[in-house]
Amino acid sequence: MDNQDIMDSENKLVIVVPAYNPDSALIALVASLCHKENVIAIVVVDDGSQDSEPFDKIRANSKVKILAHDVNMGKGRALKTAFNYITNIENNFSIVTADADGQHLVEDIISTGMLIEPVNCCVLGSRDFSGDIPLRSKIGNKITRLVFFLSSGKSLVDTQTGLRGFSKDLIPSLLAVTGEKYEYETNILINLVKSKTNLVENKIETIYYEDNKSSNFRPLVDSFLIYMIFLRYSMVAFSSFLIDILLFAVIMRLTDSVYFSTYLARIGSGGYNYFSNRAFTFKHKASVSISATKYLILAFFIATLSAILTDMVKTIFGIEVILAKVVTDIFLFTVSFVLSKVWVFRR
Repeated sequence: MDNQDIMDSENKLVIVVPAYNPDSALIALVASLCHKENVIAIVVVDDGSQDSEPFDKIRANSKVKILAHDVNMGKGRALKTAFNYITNIENNFSIVTADADGQHLVEDIISTGMLIEPVNCCVLGSRDFSGDIPLRSKIGNKITRLVFFLSSGKSLVDTQTGLRGFSKDLIPSLLAVTGEKYEYETNILINLVKSKTNLVENKIETIYYEDNKSSNFRPLVDSFLIYMIFLRYSMVAFSSFLIDILLFAVIMRLTDSVYFSTYLARIGSGGYNYFSNRAFTFKHKASVSISATKYLILAFFIATLSAILTDMVKTIFGIEVILAKVVTDIFLFTVSFVLSKVWVFRR
């Protein structure tokens, strides 16, 4: 028996499929998975679907367990319902989540499961988004990749994939992650990065049927939920920016010193920025003294960099100092967000 055969025989899989108003693709997916020997159970969550026929057609198979919500509660809640159920399965196994709309080949589902290590491991079935891909999916992936990188400091090829494998020991932490809808999957990744979970990407086929019209993902509403932390930070940053610029302009008129005006203005806007980000953006509950100390270090660093760059931009391009300050601070916005997220307010 070669190494692959040994791995196949040991790595038993429980497949989790959240489903809302599925079509025949769910039936075909479950039928194919049932024939895989290393698949010991398929947990399908009916998330308040109107039509019971697809579920009735898969119910008879002994490997299938159907859990049902009376009303649609969202993909995050459906996944939590399944994770909570499989905590009662005593066998050693790994978990693979897959979408119900036929976007994942059975071979990719199994290969993703085979890469899961016994502990502290998550494997992502990553699409490369090349070829004839719906525009909303291409744009959505690029934006989410950028926001995820800014939020976590981790670069991933596909942050929106529904094909994910988890070692069994991660179930308690998955259940503790916040979010009830599509934002739950992004929150999982952020929490896995924070906890230093081993994240592996497994390249899979990129499949979209009929421009992905069967997907229940709502680009505007669900993207807003996914990007919420970045939006909150942006709101606080913009209001802090206005306060900072106003104070800088007033102090600059009185002192004519870029450095003195920058530091004094940052003291005023910084206090507002710290407490707003702590309570509103990152909902940070750790020690104030620790996060405040880190914030002061970061604020001094950003303020110094802002003063240096503002002076350089003003001198090199010969523009008004206020405009130079605006240009500089827009550039430093991303730097400040990343360091705030991964260092100052890290949970």
